[in-house]
Amino acid sequence: MANEKIEDIEDEFLGAELGDSRRAQRLLRLAKSMANKPEVSFPSALPPSELEAAYRFFGSSAVSSEAIIAPHVHQTLKRVVSQGVTLVAHDSSVISFKTETGRDGLVGEAGLKQRFLAHCSLAIRADGSDRPEGVVALSYHRPVKTKNAALQQRWSAHIEETHSLGMSLRDVVHLMDREADDYSVLHLRQRLGTRFVVRVQHNRRLAQGKLRDVLEQEASGRASRAVKLSRRGGKLGSKQRKRHPPRDERMASLLVTSSSVEIAKDPRRLTEGSLKLNVVSVWEPEPPGDEKGIERLLYTSEPVDNPEQMFQVVDWYRARWCIEEYFKALKQGC
Repeated sequence: MANEKIEDIEDEFLGAELGDSRRAQRLLRLAKSMANKPEVSFPSALPPSELEAAYRFFGSSAVSSEAIIAPHVHQTLKRVVSQGVTLVAHDSSVISFKTETGRDGLVGEAGLKQRFLAHCSLAIRADGSDRPEGVVALSYHRPVKTKNAALQQRWSAHIEETHSLGMSLRDVVHLMDREADDYSVLHLRQRLGTRFVVRVQHNRRLAQGKLRDVLEQEASGRASRAVKLSRRGGKLGSKQRKRHPPRDERMASLLVTSSSVEIAKDPRRLTEGSLKLNVVSVWEPEPPGDEKGIERLLYTSEPVDNPEQMFQVVDWYRARWCIEEYFKALKQGC
C-alpha cells in the first residue's frame, strides 16, 4: 500500500470521542499499524507492548464500536455527497470465535464456538466502478440462528439509519439479498419512498396467481447482453458453497425481461396494504454444461421500461457483491 494511503487511514478515525485524548491517539496508531499489514491479525501486526496496549484499549468501557466507526461514517458521507446516486449494499455475516475461554455477551455453541451476527451497510459508487466508499451503518445481533421479527428488523433499521444521516431518498439505491424479501421491509421501502433493488426469495401471491407463474406469462421487453462473471473460489462453508458454487471467470450471455406486479395484502398485517413493485428477471439460457446458469428475480423501485433500464437494475445488483468482499477482507485480511 502506498505511504500516502497509510497516512490517509488516520483521517477515517480522527475525532473519535473516546473520553480521553490518549485513547484517541491509540486508535490512530492502531489504524496505521493495521493499514501497514492488513493481511494479518493484531498479534502478528503489533509488537508485544503494542499488542498489550491494544487489548487494554478494546477492553476499556469507554471504547465502543459506535464511537470508533463514527468518524469513518462522517468521512464516507463526505465522499458520497457530490456523487449523485450512491448504492448502499446491506448484508449480514456471522463472526465466529473458537476458544476455550468465553467472551462476555456471546452465545456459546458446539465445538467451543461463540458467534454473533454483524449487519453492515456499505456505500458503493454507482458509476460502474463498484468502488466501495465506506460503511454508513453497522450493528451486532445475537443469537444468530434464531429467526424472529426482532432480528429481521435489522434491514429496516439500517434503511432508516442511512437516511437519518442525511443521505437523501433521491440519491440512494438500497441493494439487498434474498433475506430482505420480507413483507414489512418491502412495505417500509414503499412507505418511505426509498429506491431499491432486492433479490426475490418468496413466490408471493398476486391477484392473478403466484409471482413466478405470472411472470412467465406476462413479462415483456426481452433483451440480451454479454457480461463477464468473476471467478468464485471454493473455500466456503457447505451452505454458502451450495448457494454460490465455485466457478472460473467466464463470459455469460444473459436474457432479461421486466414486469410490474402488485403483491396481495398480507392478511396478518392489518395496517399494511398491497405492494406495487417492478420486477426484473435475468437468466442465462445456455450455461456451460458443467455449471449452473445465472438466474435472478429482482424487485425494484426503478423504471424498467426498456433494456437500458432493466440492465441498469441488474448492474446495480451485481455491485452488491462488494459487501461480500468486504466481509471476506474483514475476516481474512486484505
